[in-house]
Amino acid sequence: MFRVQRAGVASKAAWQTICTNSSAAYARGIYQRQLKINSVGRFRLLDPADKVLAEAKAQPLFQREESDDEQRAPTYYTPPAVTPRSG
Repeated sequence: MFRVQRAGVASKAAWQTICTNSSAAYARGIYQRQLKINSVGRFRLLDPADKVLAEAKAQPLFQREESDDEQRAPTYYTPPAVTPRSG
């Protein structure tokens, strides 16, 4: 069984299994999704022999690369300029 595990921010935090699945593709998808939706923590993907296939830290939302494929709406709204009416 492939496993996805998460550890907290502290360097001595214990690993906690958050997903177990027999499909490598499914487990890798969960691993990648966790990296995208979480802003803190460490994640790793393990194979059935408990060998670490991938390990990474989650990145804070506002420090992500511009190359992210996710499109975000602006967090501010600027109304159009108002032109005065004569009269």
